[in-house]
Amino acid sequence: MIFSLFYLFSANLSLTLGLYTFFKNKKNRTQKIFLLLTIVIFLWAFTYALMNISNTVELATFLHRIGSIFYSFFYAIFLHLIIILSKHENLLNKKRVLSRFCLYLPAFISFILYFIISPVKTYEHFKTPLGWGYINDKTVNMFIFHYFNVYYITYSLFALFLLVRWLKNASYIREKKQATLLILSILSVFILGTATDIIWPIFGSYPLPPIATILLSIPILAIWRAINKFNLLQSSLDISNFYLFRSTKTGIIILNDEMKITEISSGALNLLEESEEKIKEKGIWEFFPYLKENKSMDFSNIRSYAIKSNHEKIPLLLNFMSIKDEFSEKIGYLLLFDDISEITNLQDELEKLNESLGEKINLRTIQLQNEMEKQILQRKKYQTLFDNSQDAVAECNEKGIIVNINESFERLFEYKRDEAIGKHIDDVVNEQENKNEGIEITNKVLENNVITLEGIRITKNKKQIYTLIRGVPIIIDGKAIGGFAIYTDLTKNKEYEDKLKIMAQKDALTDLYNLNQFEEFIENSNFEEKLPIGLIVSDINGLKFINDSFGHDVGDKLLKSYAQILLHCVRKDDLVFRIGGDEFLILITNGNNKLVEEVIKRIENNIVKFNEESKDKTIIINSSSGYSLVFSKEEIRGQLKKADDMMYRNKLLNKSSNKNTILKVLLSALAEKDYITMGHTNRVLEICRKIAEKMNLEKSKKDNLFLLSEVHDIGKIAIPDSILQKPGKLSESEWEIMKSHSEKGYRIAINSEELSNIAELVLKHHERWDGKGYPLGLKGEEIPIECRILSIADSFDAMTSQRPYNIIKNVDQALDEIINCSGKQYDPYIVEIFNQLIIENEIS
Repeated sequence: MIFSLFYLFSANLSLTLGLYTFFKNKKNRTQKIFLLLTIVIFLWAFTYALMNISNTVELATFLHRIGSIFYSFFYAIFLHLIIILSKHENLLNKKRVLSRFCLYLPAFISFILYFIISPVKTYEHFKTPLGWGYINDKTVNMFIFHYFNVYYITYSLFALFLLVRWLKNASYIREKKQATLLILSILSVFILGTATDIIWPIFGSYPLPPIATILLSIPILAIWRAINKFNLLQSSLDISNFYLFRSTKTGIIILNDEMKITEISSGALNLLEESEEKIKEKGIWEFFPYLKENKSMDFSNIRSYAIKSNHEKIPLLLNFMSIKDEFSEKIGYLLLFDDISEITNLQDELEKLNESLGEKINLRTIQLQNEMEKQILQRKKYQTLFDNSQDAVAECNEKGIIVNINESFERLFEYKRDEAIGKHIDDVVNEQENKNEGIEITNKVLENNVITLEGIRITKNKKQIYTLIRGVPIIIDGKAIGGFAIYTDLTKNKEYEDKLKIMAQKDALTDLYNLNQFEEFIENSNFEEKLPIGLIVSDINGLKFINDSFGHDVGDKLLKSYAQILLHCVRKDDLVFRIGGDEFLILITNGNNKLVEEVIKRIENNIVKFNEESKDKTIIINSSSGYSLVFSKEEIRGQLKKADDMMYRNKLLNKSSNKNTILKVLLSALAEKDYITMGHTNRVLEICRKIAEKMNLEKSKKDNLFLLSEVHDIGKIAIPDSILQKPGKLSESEWEIMKSHSEKGYRIAINSEELSNIAELVLKHHERWDGKGYPLGLKGEEIPIECRILSIADSFDAMTSQRPYNIIKNVDQALDEIINCSGKQYDPYIVEIFNQLIIENEIS
């Protein structure tokens, strides 16, 4: 039921986001494709929600087949949307019909394969406490078996590739943020979805409901945010006083960074004598030719003209400036213009009539006053920008002496204004040994050069800061009278970059070099100096078995221990890499066969020593190795495969021995638990033997029963002792943990060559005759006969033996309890057989 709620949540969330985005802009192609994608997810998730609460396997299978329609087309639509979002539309623009046909062809093939030719089968579905689970039928045609996995992985990886390219080529911080968000969300769902819906149904032994449909809510949220955030940044610009903007007589037009009109003041509408809709439809260049000739360039007080719809030209005074966001990136433009028709006409009249000199002086005085006011206003604007800048800014004179600093400078460099003003900029922010370099940069700025570079600067307290340094000269009448030193703190960015470099080189668990670093080593310029190189490929045997039996924490501990053994066995100049989950690679520089074999021998000896000295006797290290020698850079791939093949041959030769060793250790650990003793096992085995003989059970079932009686509780090795040995009643959560030992035992048995034949019996040995058992809720003769016999034998011995959780009963009391539960917990026929054996004193 809980998975159905998750499916419904995913369906409704996806459709809500799709509809919300679509109705914001119905004409936008991105919104249309996003809506189509969310509809597909809605139908897919809704179908799975119905499947998960289905009462019959036939209905669940039918709904699963319907779902195959939607997951067949989902990844093609998803890739289509990513192509548009990541600005790779050129992939679709050339030969449009053909390119879209190629894009959606795999989806139609998937639909034909999995809905028509080879749909999912009823026997591939299993009812679990979580809902209907699914395990692949490995007997179907290999092409059909693997086609969807190849289609899904290829399209997902290509989408990630396009997003990484977008991230790399993005010019704006907001684009990089959106690309990063999409990459992380899609990558996380790709990894989790592949593990749960692709790898698990192929290799897993316990069926799970499909989970990827729920996880898709994550990238849908990310895509929704990318679409809406991007549009938000383009849609409009905030005006601090909207009423003033609408009522001013000055013409004001606000444009986005694509020169599309977003806002128009009433003054602009009056001057152009056109409606707002018409102006936006025609575009800015239709009315202002000067802007078309000077695209995206800031200017002020330019005399030009506007062309009205009747082709009349209006003389104007134009001011055009960029608007930047909090990241100092351009997000739009502001155009201000005033009708100077009257001034122009007056000037023409003055020129024609040659009015008196006094009138000309008065006009010039007015112009000077206006210019002075504009300069004052401009200075205030610059001062506001200076004071409120998030970057640290220092204003210097022509000698590099600081004359002003802003608050950000005080915070970053820990100087007060009166401490910094009057000092040379390079005495304040540079260490003594780097001062000459700083002075050289300062001099270049004062010679009318704009400088941008990254470097380390120091604070008052000698703390080093990694900064982006920009030097901008202050030029008046063509001469530099000073400059601005602008510093952006990049320390955290640099630390993060360094951390990423380390993460790219090292394996997070073992701290060994990873596969990426191995590839880099191959391309290293001094690779030839290290030849010949010995390659040792080593693989830990039984790691999956350890993870299933004891948990991944123990498996991780084993990996770390083995990594330390490898490091201990090689020389200082040798390199050790972790190149897979349980696979390691050792490079023996300037090596030979003898040296390589000595290293392998040291590894084997250290493994023996580790196993002998380990306090936890349930954990042992067992590995297989292979090696080869590399004499040239060109043959390293071939020799690596040769070493890998040798390792696998050794692994296959020792496979049976390795599994026997691990199983023996596991059974030994089980025997050490307080809740079970050899006496208990022997007694249960003897009771099972007598019941089986009385029933004339066939030999194969007898053999399975006897082995089951010994290892049926093997899954309890993974249950905490605090629960196993608790004298009182278990809590609800503790009981759930206790019940999980059947599934844990199943996973251990299915991975053991000796126990795989009885794995199903281990899973079902706690089922009840009335169907109230666990974990599958089987009923009556659906329960294997071996499990029904063991249930009575195990219960009888538990009631008549000392246990932490019960009071010992005598034989008669235990028999009465079993008879009372006949037809409920136990098979009535076997109860009758057991009763006869008690009467005949065969069991006491």
